[in-house]
Amino acid sequence: MPSTIVIGSGWAGLTCSYRLAKAGHKVTVLEASPNIGGRARSIKFNSNIVDNGQHLLIGAYHSTIQLIKELGLNPDDLLLRTPMRICMRGRSSLDISLPKLPTPYHVLWSLLSTKDLSWHDKRKALSLCYFVQRTKGNLSNDCSVAELLKTYNQTDNLIKSLWEPLALAAMTTPIERASARVFIKVLSQCFSLNSADSNWLLPRTDLTSLLPEHISRYLYTMGSEIVCGTAVKKLEITQNNCIKVLTRATEWRADNIVLAVPPWQAKTLLPLPTLDLFVPEPITTVYLQSSDKVKLPYPMIGLTGTTTQWVFDRRFADQPNILSAIISGSGQHLETNKQHLAQQVAAEINNIFPGKITSYESLIIKEKRAAFSCDVKIQTLRPTAKTPINNVWLCGDYLQTNLPSTLEGAVISGMQTGEEILKYIASL
Repeated sequence: MPSTIVIGSGWAGLTCSYRLAKAGHKVTVLEASPNIGGRARSIKFNSNIVDNGQHLLIGAYHSTIQLIKELGLNPDDLLLRTPMRICMRGRSSLDISLPKLPTPYHVLWSLLSTKDLSWHDKRKALSLCYFVQRTKGNLSNDCSVAELLKTYNQTDNLIKSLWEPLALAAMTTPIERASARVFIKVLSQCFSLNSADSNWLLPRTDLTSLLPEHISRYLYTMGSEIVCGTAVKKLEITQNNCIKVLTRATEWRADNIVLAVPPWQAKTLLPLPTLDLFVPEPITTVYLQSSDKVKLPYPMIGLTGTTTQWVFDRRFADQPNILSAIISGSGQHLETNKQHLAQQVAAEINNIFPGKITSYESLIIKEKRAAFSCDVKIQTLRPTAKTPINNVWLCGDYLQTNLPSTLEGAVISGMQTGEEILKYIASL
């Protein structure tokens, strides 16, 4: 029986483990932290289980949905499917909802029917959407998102109320640096596919229960294992093969080794020049559990002109009166102490929805390495799973998935790495 060690139990590593175990491999997952899930894991907040960051999926995440089905689960039980609605409030306001119409009419109707854009805005937005549809999400020459928006004469109102919030949420990278090539791919999923693909999918449960726990149970039924609290210190490489994986307490051996950790961690084990090209971007999540009844008009609302960028009403996860606020990227908020940041976020929400939050408890999570920076030209730098070491493989959302740092990208990467290992073994 072929054996594989997967270092890291995030969504990419677990997906790869699932694919290999399904093919008959004995898989051992080594995880440094006490819990599985990686950068999309669950934590406790008072009596509730929340996540280390609020994640959002869309209907076009076919690989994630397919994996859920393969595990014998019903995606509708785990994910609340709602029509895509982009509702922005604050300095700039916008409300766009995509109806159930064939492509591209759902986008055409949503833009033409909104009352928050001028006819000039609508014409400019439609010109960019037409370009996305015509190119099928493929941009030959990369540039920054800011340059792309300038090329297509997008108005300041469109940029501030629509394109910039979407780009920052999807790519965790300021539009002055963010890759237009990746952004166009994101837009092609959001706007240019059928209405079901453009739906929001909101997790009804915590992220660990959504997928990692189910994969964990599957691995155990297949004779594989996950060992938590086990940090890998070194790979021992001889004659271009990894013969040992060393931890503080013991050593492990397997036919293949998968580095399913972020690139800035992978390069400490395998110093590849490619891995130096990736830099992390932060995401801050602020949970507020209100003593009052809190209900937002929609499950997800964007804020403009504020530190807070998006607010989620977690009643979709059966957690009424809990809001999660998201702040992507760098800024002064990273230096603000947690109590003051919670007060600032609560005040910004109350400015938009007066009196919603008067007293609350808070939980703040500052993930300083939440995602890779999706800079211009990043697509040309992303590696494949194969490394110069015969039996060592990379796995993670930063590989060649065409997507930014997303759960779907992690799942795609896990499947790709698993398939590459199976092909390699078959060729021996």
